[in-house]
Amino acid sequence: MQQRAAAGPVPQRTPPHYYALRPRKYNGRATLLLLPRVPVCTFLPYCGAWLAGFIEAAGCFLHHGAVLISHSFLLSQRFDSDILNAICTRFSVKAKVNSRTIRGAPKAFYVETYSSSTISRVIAHCVQYPLLGEKALQLQVFLLRPTPDY
Repeated sequence: MQQRAAAGPVPQRTPPHYYALRPRKYNGRATLLLLPRVPVCTFLPYCGAWLAGFIEAAGCFLHHGAVLISHSFLLSQRFDSDILNAICTRFSVKAKVNSRTIRGAPKAFYVETYSSSTISRVIAHCVQYPLLGEKALQLQVFLLRPTPDY
């Protein structure tokens, strides 16, 4: 058997070493904050699958009204509006992210769009990256109702 040559000293992961490096944890953070904010959702290779999972967890396809049916798509997120803004950028949503507090609970953010072109982009995304849970059934029911051409 051949023995592997040592690549160098193994870095120490002991508590004293960790505590010695801890004050430098945020070195360079000030320069990162000055960089323009690019939505993460636009350049990560796994973004499509991740976004399908996010829609599965936090999205909702809605019907409004019994006679004159209108449709909407809603996304919600607690504590963080930035992720919703990034998703709005990805789908070209023109609606603004809103916030509300219900019965003293932490602030929740949401965006709801009635735009048929935006809903079409969301549906196209869900066709390319299929929803795998209850939201897939909700999307099927949504598509069965009389709608504008999606």
